[in-house]
Amino acid sequence: MPYPQVARPSDRPTRCPGFTLIELLVVISIIALLIAILLPALGAARAAARTSQSLSNTRQISIAAFTYQTDSKSFYLPYKGLNNSASYLGLPPSEFRWAGKLVKDGYMPGIEAFVCPALETTRNLHLNADPSNEADNLWFRVHYGMNNTYLGSMLQSPASSYLVANQDEANTTPRASQIKNPTETIYFTDAYNQALLYGASLGVPTGLQIDERVGIDYVFPGADPPGVAYGHADARHLGSINVGWADGHGDNVKVADPTDFWGPDELTDYRDDDNYWDRE
Repeated sequence: MPYPQVARPSDRPTRCPGFTLIELLVVISIIALLIAILLPALGAARAAARTSQSLSNTRQISIAAFTYQTDSKSFYLPYKGLNNSASYLGLPPSEFRWAGKLVKDGYMPGIEAFVCPALETTRNLHLNADPSNEADNLWFRVHYGMNNTYLGSMLQSPASSYLVANQDEANTTPRASQIKNPTETIYFTDAYNQALLYGASLGVPTGLQIDERVGIDYVFPGADPPGVAYGHADARHLGSINVGWADGHGDNVKVADPTDFWGPDELTDYRDDDNYWDRE
């Protein structure tokens, strides 16, 4: 009589232990907590990386402009070239714009260094600026602005005095010897055309649109209302502005009130007792 066969342990079906609902909820909670902790840190790291890249751009622009100055008998780079028979207020005709001139003359390799990773524009048309055409008005849209009234020209005044009788003031720039404190005189900053948000119309000749978020190639201080003032230093790096100074160096500067584009912070407003904007 045959003996009944007994299933060997290896022949018996195995059953994998599973997670209970409570264990799954605990794991999910831990993952969610880790994500909540890491996301702000990752966001801060990305913001710091954008600030660092923008500061690198600012320094590259400042060094290029300083090199131009060295090659030009110590005269600073002009904001733009103007036809003496044309009104200064009217944008065209123009012989060049400063960013286009730096690229055209070989001081900058291309448009890339004029693009700030922290500025989200509505239209990146400046990327189409013709590197062989220094007068292309798309250069107007670069994300970094020049201190055009004190270093990029001899106008020496904020926007209210742009209509000048002597065009040589707009066509001529100061020499290095005329800047009393170049290590603390603004040359370039992060720039933003804030006035477009308020319905200002300047820029129509360059194809700008009302409410368009875009960079601008000049900055100046002053307390003019938003509908009048256009290019201002933009504290888009966690309350700080990247600045290229008149001696060619660049650094990141915290501002007192990042929400106020028109002062009284020293990087956004002109005061007679500071030397960040003027030649004193």
